[in-house]
Amino acid sequence: MSTTAPSEITIDHEPYSGEDAVRLRAVALLSAGLPPRMARTLPPASVAANLTVRNGMGEPLGYGVLSEVADGVLEIQSFFIREDARGAGIGSALLSRLEQVAGELGSPALVHAGTPGDADITDTLLRRGYVPIAPFGAHTLVADVVCVSKILV
Repeated sequence: MSTTAPSEITIDHEPYSGEDAVRLRAVALLSAGLPPRMARTLPPASVAANLTVRNGMGEPLGYGVLSEVADGVLEIQSFFIREDARGAGIGSALLSRLEQVAGELGSPALVHAGTPGDADITDTLLRRGYVPIAPFGAHTLVADVVCVSKILV
């Protein structure tokens, strides 16, 4: 469990192609038991926001990526908190910031599509007021996908 409290972190916009962003995405894949070569890079034009969480010493603890879906709706495309930083409310702080940024960008809703392997984030979103929705876009082609949404406006 992390000893870093949410009051000791920063959550800032950083380039999706930045060194720490790329490294964190690789760590997320390894944590899920997948090799980094499985990484899927989003087209830069579809990335609405890439937020990185850092502790007081500037070390990256996690990230969240918002991508454009359709009609102004944004998707939590990627979300990850390092294992050693979990359990201290950092993930909750990042989710709050992602929701804030989505609202600032004018998104009427925020959606997320997860698989059974993403149960932790999906359960967290459901506790935060997200509701189940039908699969959307490319997610209609994925078996066992679980989609959720939250109205922001």
